[in-house]
Amino acid sequence: MTSVLSPPARRPYVHYLATKAALIGMTRALAVELGAHGITVNAILPGSVETGAARPSPVTTEQREQRA
Repeated sequence: MTSVLSPPARRPYVHYLATKAALIGMTRALAVELGAHGITVNAILPGSVETGAARPSPVTTEQREQRA
């Protein structure tokens, strides 16, 4: 599963983007390779879903810096 909307509103998100790009690329490559054998490959691209990554963080920047 991957998402149709990216990047997320918060940073850092390089790991998020790299993962999504990898899943889309792998899906496309498998579709090409396995399509010749009559096998269909799909990825699910859900719309907006409220997750922890989509919600604003209740932790302030100062609190994050102290934790780091």
